[in-house]
Parts: sequence; structure tokens; C-alpha cells
Amino acid sequence: MKKNIFLLMLFVTIFVQAQEHNDRPKIKEMHAQKWEYIVEKARLTTQEAEKAQPIFMEYEQSVWKLMEKNRPFFMNHKNKGENAKPNFKEMNDSYINIEIQKAHILKSYYQKLEKVVSAETIFKMGGAERSFRKDLVKDWQGKRKQRKD
Repeated sequence: MKKNIFLLMLFVTIFVQAQEHNDRPKIKEMHAQKWEYIVEKARLTTQEAEKAQPIFMEYEQSVWKLMEKNRPFFMNHKNKGENAKPNFKEMNDSYINIEIQKAHILKSYYQKLEKVVSAETIFKMGGAERSFRKDLVKDWQGKRKQRKD
């Protein structure tokens, strides 16, 4: 549970940072980079990639919209000042609801994918997606460390 909260906050932070820095890629470019990474790492055939890409992009946009819709809520709590105590119950409830919504989006994504590619391909795509996130975080941390130096 703590890991999920950390990951959500990490992604919210990354999204906020991406919005604040114009030198970061635009969201459509990020989705395209992620897709290319998945195709390469999961070793998708041309046919698999053509069938899965529209479903993947729909999924990415849905998750992005969900995060964007909820970003102001978390930012408002962050910007209330050092002396103001956040409403942690409200934040926790919101976090859980976002995770449930993301799970529904993921389930829909999986159900659509399984109609066009094999279960093995879906599994490989999931692994590639997790790998992309890890690489993105490492890259982001490296750039952040360079800025401090």
C-alpha cells in the first residue's frame, strides 16, 4: 500500500514537473516514446504493433486524463502552506478512488488487447511498460541530480 502511495505521488510529481518545464517532451511525444519502447522491448511483430497501438494509446490517454483531472486536488493540498495540516483522510480516499478508476481502465485495456493479441504478448507488453517507467524515473532522477550539481 505504501508503495502504491509512493508511486502515485511520484507520478503526480513527474506530471507536475513535466508541466512546469518546457524542455520536457509533450505528452503525445511521451506516449509515442513509450509505445516505441514497448514495441522494442516486448519484441512485437509489425502486425501485433498495428493491432495493439490504438488500444494502447486510448489507455494512455484515459489514464493521463484521470491524473490531470485529479492533479488540482493534490496540488491544492500541497500549496496550502507549511502551517496548514492537509486533510489526510480526504487525500487517502481520493487516492484509493483514483486507483480503483485506474484498475477499471486497466481491465478494459486488457479486455480489448486480448481480442487482438495473445496473452503472452500482453504479458511482455506489461513487462516492457514497467521497465519504461523504471528507466524514466532513473533518467528523471539523474537529470535532477545534475541540476543540483
